[in-house]
Amino acid sequence: MFARFLRDTMIHLASDEHDISFNCFMSSKSKPPKGWKTLECILKQKHTSLNHTTGLNRILDYIDGDYIVCTDTDVAILAPNWDKFLIDQMNRENLEILGVDNWDNPRFYTKFPLVTFFIARSLSYMRAQPDLRPELVDYPNKHGIGAKIKRIKTSRDTYIYGKRTGHTILLDSGWQLPYKFKTLNMKGATLKQAKEYALQYVPQSWKFDKELGVCHKGKGSKRRQSHAMKFFGSVRHYLSKKYGVEIKK
Repeated sequence: MFARFLRDTMIHLASDEHDISFNCFMSSKSKPPKGWKTLECILKQKHTSLNHTTGLNRILDYIDGDYIVCTDTDVAILAPNWDKFLIDQMNRENLEILGVDNWDNPRFYTKFPLVTFFIARSLSYMRAQPDLRPELVDYPNKHGIGAKIKRIKTSRDTYIYGKRTGHTILLDSGWQLPYKFKTLNMKGATLKQAKEYALQYVPQSWKFDKELGVCHKGKGSKRRQSHAMKFFGSVRHYLSKKYGVEIKK
């Protein structure tokens, strides 16, 4: 459901300058989404985040273009020519990776793209080879298995993770992205956040210049069907009213 909607927004709003293929890794027993090539189904990890990120790690085995876009399924594109905008910005600013920033988690790295949505130059990504899996530990007196906590101790930690010394971050999904890219002096940047709920039922969105560019349903709303329908409806209404783009139901 989410993957099909994401693909529809990407296709309807893409420029005609790039050939875009859609590949997915299944991390549940759900039916494979239409229009996506299912590469593998990964279900045997001890934590759901490991299923998800183990799949993402296999990106390196299937890269066949100049750029890769990594995205969660509960994301939607909100701007025409999104692919051209992102690649133009990367070329203009000499970036190797560009994506969405941490929204509201005070214990996650900032000022560098999240696995939620990013675009990277394929050669740079293959050079960095980030392990996108979280580093998990067992917290027997708390909530069971969870992401390991790292304290920011040095100015280098601050440079890499965007947090002041004394603060902590979770070594959650994608935490190696800033570490691997910055260690190799490969430049990354994030899109500007829009205000919370810039669209009704859409808690997180980021801008392409002054216009909304990409949004994320996120953890703030559970993926129940009623919530999903409101998310889809809000995005459809926005695209229809602003750009005359109709996304089928």
